[in-house]
Amino acid sequence: MAKTIRFTQDFKQDLERIRFAGRPYAFVRFGDGERAHCVNRPVKAAAGWAYDGSDTPLSRKVRTLVTSNTPGMYLGISCPCCDKPSHEWYQRNMTTPIDRVTYANLFVNGNHKRFMRMYGTLKRSDIFLVSCAKGDITVPKNAVNPEWDYTKALEKLLTVRKPIFVAAGPIKCGLIYDYWTQVPEENRQIIIDIGSSLDPMIHGRATRRYQKPGTDTSTRTCVWS
Repeated sequence: MAKTIRFTQDFKQDLERIRFAGRPYAFVRFGDGERAHCVNRPVKAAAGWAYDGSDTPLSRKVRTLVTSNTPGMYLGISCPCCDKPSHEWYQRNMTTPIDRVTYANLFVNGNHKRFMRMYGTLKRSDIFLVSCAKGDITVPKNAVNPEWDYTKALEKLLTVRKPIFVAAGPIKCGLIYDYWTQVPEENRQIIIDIGSSLDPMIHGRATRRYQKPGTDTSTRTCVWS
């Protein structure tokens, strides 16, 4: 059985602690869009989803996930070098122990090439993908407002017996939290919020600057302080 993951907030070393086999764990990442849900601030994301700032089941679920210490769940939060206000807000409000907290950007920027090499050790059939394209479960591009009813998707996830990758915008918070807290412990699988990191494979093109060689973000090493 693989050892329990312990993050140290080192951008490169924490990526090496991510694994796709062994003891199940859940990893969810939180950025400015998720913070907007927590503080009921309207936001329109370049990825195609929008949130009007109202109090919704999803916004309450995001706050619950951020502020609760759920065993087996790991959080990625904004780093101060990329989004200092969000980093400080998460630091003030989260209760998850720091050794279960790392960068929301863990799979992107200067880590992206290494993450893709890690993913390259897997076959597509080795994972179960939740995404707005080419997924085993398809999520609407704007699953936030109106909020997508993921009840049937959750029921399907409960039967999965392989690692689960989720690329679904903020709705991933509700989906992953409900999966982790509802599935019997003996049936849990590794479930990872991969965000945009696999977009070149999912959409067949680069969707972010960090995915383009030579850009400033493609080589950026994020820092915690």
